[in-house]
Amino acid sequence: MIWIPLAFTAAIVLMVIAVPFFGRKGVWMRSPPDPVHAELVSRKESLLRAMKDIKFEYENGTLSREDRDVLHADYKREAALVLMRLEKAEGIEQARVRDAAESRVTAEREALDQE
Repeated sequence: MIWIPLAFTAAIVLMVIAVPFFGRKGVWMRSPPDPVHAELVSRKESLLRAMKDIKFEYENGTLSREDRDVLHADYKREAALVLMRLEKAEGIEQARVRDAAESRVTAEREALDQE
């Protein structure tokens, strides 16, 4: 007698787990991240870390003011370029997501119109 409620509960749990895999594509099922974008984010983080290291070394006296200024300017210039590329890449991704959403809405409207 106890097997019936257990089997019913197990079936419900399996359905709850399996439905997202067979349902519509949700936010968590987006396409894999762009490797170029990941590389840019990684480079941005390493540049920010390097700029902090420069400040730390200058404050500890292991780096001269001239060297600090040169290194800081170089890293700042490269960070600006990386940020511009990131903004461009994110803008392209947002446009692609927007276009996909618009085409999905258009397809659903057409399907409703045909009914």
